[in-house]
Amino acid sequence: MKYDKKRRRLQLYFLLLWVVILLQLIIGVSGIAHNYCPQAAVCFGCLNLGQNLGNWMYPGAIILGLVIFVLTMFLGRQFCGTVCPFGTMQDLIFSLNKKASKRNYKAMIPVKTHNALKYFKYLILLWVAVSAWLGINYIYMQACPVLALGHPQNLTVLGATSLFIIIVIGYFIERFWCLYLCPYGALLNISQFMGRILHIPRKKVFWNKDCCIDCNLCNDYCPMRIEVSKSEAVVDVECIHCQRCTLCCPVLKKQKNK
Repeated sequence: MKYDKKRRRLQLYFLLLWVVILLQLIIGVSGIAHNYCPQAAVCFGCLNLGQNLGNWMYPGAIILGLVIFVLTMFLGRQFCGTVCPFGTMQDLIFSLNKKASKRNYKAMIPVKTHNALKYFKYLILLWVAVSAWLGINYIYMQACPVLALGHPQNLTVLGATSLFIIIVIGYFIERFWCLYLCPYGALLNISQFMGRILHIPRKKVFWNKDCCIDCNLCNDYCPMRIEVSKSEAVVDVECIHCQRCTLCCPVLKKQKNK
């Protein structure tokens, strides 16, 4: 549990930082939300990219997004598991669901449906990138949860829908936004695919298969619905390094208590 507590503290620190920025955005002190969003490099990093290359609007956010993209090749999606405020929000919201301990939320979305839906975020990423190229990225802006929270005075129906998904649906299905809808999560997965092509060693979660008792708790408790028990190293790019699989393992618990 030591790592879990450390991760939780880090999550809360970054969430507190985001809340401070959010309050400054709402009162109009800190400009626009995309100054602080690493996804701005894709969805709003360039103005009319197709017509005039290099007209960067938010250089700070673009540099931040590029740094995270490169680091993800080496570290995996730790940004999603520790830093991202929407990831932390979803963790906190889902923890309020007292029935969540039964992990019965997975029955709401069958495996075949889940395996198909998890590619939907790539389509959203493609849509966002093409919209930026065509100079019509304002369409996605209406649904962007960052703008919806940072500028509630300009809240649209699509923005409210995004927040509904994160808050309400996230209460019943853990990290629903991360699993199926987040374009930045899709981009970070692409970063890891590129890392594989370039043979860049990536940090992974490991466990000892020889000690496994086939309880499948690691599979049940994974918020990203990864079949952890298939191999000793979690190679799936969806892994957010929450360590839930190792923390729920009864064998590892016994070993730690000795």
